[in-house]
Amino acid sequence: MKCLPTILRNFGGFNPSEIHVATDSQVVLSWLISGTIASKNLFAQNRLKDIQQMSVELEATLSLHPSFRYIPTAENPADLITRGTTLERFKTCFQFWCYGPGWLNGGTTPWATQDLPCLNKRSQGIARASWNAAILHGEEPPTVLLLKTFTSFNKLLRVLSLVLKFINRLCRLEVDSEKLAAVLLMRTMQRQVYAEELDFLLDPSGQSVLGLVRDLDLFINDEGLIRSGGRIGRSLHFSREVKHPILFAKSHPITKLIIMDVHARCQDLGIASTLAELRRCGYWVPKDRQAVKTILTSCALCRRYNARQVLPSNVDNLPVLDWKFPSSIREWISPVTFGLGKVVRR
Repeated sequence: MKCLPTILRNFGGFNPSEIHVATDSQVVLSWLISGTIASKNLFAQNRLKDIQQMSVELEATLSLHPSFRYIPTAENPADLITRGTTLERFKTCFQFWCYGPGWLNGGTTPWATQDLPCLNKRSQGIARASWNAAILHGEEPPTVLLLKTFTSFNKLLRVLSLVLKFINRLCRLEVDSEKLAAVLLMRTMQRQVYAEELDFLLDPSGQSVLGLVRDLDLFINDEGLIRSGGRIGRSLHFSREVKHPILFAKSHPITKLIIMDVHARCQDLGIASTLAELRRCGYWVPKDRQAVKTILTSCALCRRYNARQVLPSNVDNLPVLDWKFPSSIREWISPVTFGLGKVVRR
């Protein structure tokens, strides 16, 4: 990735239309496509940030966005040297070392289409698609990139409601723009993350029931949102939003904004209070405690408060007692004679 700008500048008169970056590691490919890394390894996190930054620079300077692909280990020429080989085998594979697999010289590149178990459904579709760059910069990913620029859910809601209000005025529609903005945001999030569950709920005929649909008793309401049936559906003490909460994704930017908004609403009281307020507002997040705990680590106020070191108070030592009482005290505590009726006690 670092040498791409230099290579492209040195190719005079050559204007590439696509850039494909292939790796034989499915785990790394899932990190590159999703933009998130499921590892605490600081080196891997920094390398992913470098690749994302270089991708942005390539797009800004050359209007090219790299597409990340999967290549089997047997067809990766880089492994020929890094995994070790003999001189005789290297001589026989010299053409492969210089020019790569034979299908690279064709007009269209048949990238690998085998099973990629380390990737989710959406990432598998992106990795297999011939129009990878179009998917990455199509309808859904720009929405995610737009959401990441906001740090407040209320601010995002206001901006989107103003845009919808302008559209409603042009079309002469009488619609609650703020409510419509919230519904559109949640619907977009569910389409991006729960596409398989949404397809099943729209047309369940001939399909086996998905685990998430069965466990949470999911259904689609009149607004097109996926809600959970829950175990308190017949309760008379809760509102409809609490009995049938909206399903949210654990690691989506909208979920993070909503959790931070709920956390600020309950005065930064911690995980338990944030969870209670989140459920009272009618939001259901799978593994919600883990999601809230992860997101609250970015709260500046909580970090500042939790970082305070509680120092023990300086307690002075007790004074040394002198057991030699003065004569006046000895006289005061001398034996006293008192009587109770006819009984005299000393």
